[in-house]
Amino acid sequence: MIKSAFAILPYKELIEITSQFSSDYDLEVMPDEKNVESAIPAALSAEKNGARVIISRGGTAEIIKKHVHIPVVEIRVSDLDILRVLYPYHNKERKILIAGYRNAVQRCRSVSQILDLDVHELLIPYEKEEYNIEDVKKAADYLIKLHKIDTIIGDQTAIENLKSLCENLHLIRSGRDDVMEAIERTESAFYGRPDGGKYNRYVKNVLDTVNDAIISADNDGVIRVFNSSAEKLFNQRQKSVIGQKIESLLETQDCFGKLKSSISEVLQSGLSNHEKIIKPAGGDYIINTSPVMTDDKNLGVVLVIRELLNSSGQETKKIRKQLHQGFSTRYTFDDILTVDEGFLKKIHSAREYAASDASILIEGESGTGKELFAQSIHSGSSRCSAPFIAVNCAAIPAALLESELFGYVDGAFTGASRKGKRGLFELANTGTIFLDEISEIDKSLQVKFLRVLEEKQIMRIGSDTSIDLDVRIIAATNCDLKKKVKEGCFRSDLYYRLNLLNLHLPPLRQHSDDIEYLASHFYRVFNDKYTLKGGALSEEVLDILRKYSWPGNVRELKNIIERIVLTAGSSRPDTSLIHLVAEDIYNEDCAKSITGNTLEEVKYNAALAMLKEENFNKSKAAQRLGIDRSTLDRLLSGKNQR
Repeated sequence: MIKSAFAILPYKELIEITSQFSSDYDLEVMPDEKNVESAIPAALSAEKNGARVIISRGGTAEIIKKHVHIPVVEIRVSDLDILRVLYPYHNKERKILIAGYRNAVQRCRSVSQILDLDVHELLIPYEKEEYNIEDVKKAADYLIKLHKIDTIIGDQTAIENLKSLCENLHLIRSGRDDVMEAIERTESAFYGRPDGGKYNRYVKNVLDTVNDAIISADNDGVIRVFNSSAEKLFNQRQKSVIGQKIESLLETQDCFGKLKSSISEVLQSGLSNHEKIIKPAGGDYIINTSPVMTDDKNLGVVLVIRELLNSSGQETKKIRKQLHQGFSTRYTFDDILTVDEGFLKKIHSAREYAASDASILIEGESGTGKELFAQSIHSGSSRCSAPFIAVNCAAIPAALLESELFGYVDGAFTGASRKGKRGLFELANTGTIFLDEISEIDKSLQVKFLRVLEEKQIMRIGSDTSIDLDVRIIAATNCDLKKKVKEGCFRSDLYYRLNLLNLHLPPLRQHSDDIEYLASHFYRVFNDKYTLKGGALSEEVLDILRKYSWPGNVRELKNIIERIVLTAGSSRPDTSLIHLVAEDIYNEDCAKSITGNTLEEVKYNAALAMLKEENFNKSKAAQRLGIDRSTLDRLLSGKNQR
C-alpha cells in the first residue's frame, strides 16, 4: 500500500535529504519548497488531495497544525544542529542575534550559555496566525543598532527577511538524523490512524456518548480528539480546536493551566498521572492523564475530565480533602518582555536563582513585575509541578494573617471551624509561597516567619505539634526594607534570612528603551483583543510616552495603552487624543512643545475630532472618550469661552 505524505520544507537541501530517505521507508513524499506565508494554502491543498501526513519544520509546522486535520510531523532542530552553527563563534568577540521561531531560539539559548557567547534574542511570534514581518524587521534593526550586532543566526524565515540588515548570516540547518527521525515518526502517524472514514465516525460517536470530557493530543501536543462533553466544558467547537496545541486550549481557562506540566510528564515518562485535582469556576473535576501507547511507543496523551458530581461517594470524599491544592502559575520567563540589556541581566540572574531552593527577596516599585518574576522563578524550578501560592500581606488584616498562613486546630479561637483549617504554608508544601509586601507584616508575626525559615516547620494556632515543611519562600517589597530594619520596624535576622538571594527590579524610567517596545507590544495585543485595526503608534505619540516618568511602571503603561486603544477604536491615535484620555502622562509645557497649543486647545481639538468621527452624535463621542455628555459640552465650549 502506498502511503502519502506531503513535505513542506524551507530550503532545497532539506528537500533532497527528505526525498532520499523516503524511498527506504516506503513513503510517497511529495516535497514542496514553501515559505511560511504560502505554507498554509499548500497544506490545505495537500490535505484536500489525499495527503495523510504533512512533514514540515519549526514554526512553519506549528502554524500548519492549526489549519489541517491530519497529523503534522515536525523535522526537529537538534542540539547538535545548534552546536554546529554556534561553535565557530566560541572564544570570538562577536555580537550575535538569534532570530526565529520560539523552538529554535530556545534551543540556541542553552547552547550559547554553555559556549559563553554574547547573544541577544528576537522571537518571531508563530503563535499568532497573522503578524507583520515589518514589525519583526524593525525590532531586529533596533537590536542590531542598540547592541552593535554583527552576526545573525536564525531559521529560514529570519534569514530570508533580515538579510538586508546584516552581512554575516547563518541558517540553522536540520541534519540527516533529524530527517530520519521525522520520517520514522511519519510511519508511526500512519499506523496510529485507522483507515476508513466509517471506522472514524464510529469511534467519534462512541466518544460523544461518554459524559466525561475526553481530549487526546499527539506527542507534539496537537489535539486530535475532542468529544462533545469537552465542547461543553470548554465552550468551543470541535472543528476550531482540532489541530490546535493543547497548551493553548488549557490557557483559555486559568484553572486548567497546571495540567500543562502534567501532560509534559506523561509524554516524557509514558506513565499515567491520575487524580490531578483542580477547582474551576462552576464545579470540581478529576483529571486523569494517560499516555497513548502502541508497540511500546508513546504516540500521545489522553485527558479524561470527570465532573465531581459524577464520581462515586468514596472518590468524592477523597477529592474533597484535596481541594484548594490547585494553585499554579500563569507566567514563565518567556513572558517577560524587554530589549534593555540591563533588564535582560536581571532575567538571567533570576533564571540562575530558579535552580536554587534558597529564599529570595525581590525589591522594586509597584508595577515593576515582582510577581511576574516570582512566578517565572517557580515555573523554571524543580518545584514547577507543585503549588505556587501568592499572598499579599498588606491585603489581609493583621488579625487574620496568622491564621491564614499557619492554619488552626478545632477550638483555637472563637469562630474557628470545628474541623480546623490548613494554612497557606501547608497548602504550598513542596512548592513555593510568594509573600508580597512582606514589610507590612506585624512584628510579632515576624518571629513565626523566622521559625519557618530556620526550622522548616510550622505550628497551627492552638496546636502543640510541629508540622514539617518543604517550601521555598520568595518575598517582595516596594519599600526600602533595610531602612525599616534600621528604624526598628523589621527584624534584622528575618531580613537577612529572606535576603539570601536578592533581585532588585528597576523602575521603567531606568530602562527607558522598553517604553517604546512595550507600548507597541501592548498596543498590538489590545487591538487584537478588541478586534480593532488601529494604525501603528506614531512617532509623536511615542515621544509623549518616552517623556513621561511612569511612576506606576509597566502596569501603568499597560493600563494607559488599553485606554488609548478603547478610545481610539479603529482610528490611529494622535497626540490630542492621548492628552485627553491620559492626562497623567504630560504637563502643560509638554503639550505646548509638541502641539503648539495650550492644554485647553488640545482637549478642544480632540473632542471635536471625536465628535466629527461619530457624525456629531454627542452620546457616542462621549462614550468613546470615556466621559459624560456634560464634560464633552464643557470641552467643546471651552475654546469659545476664552
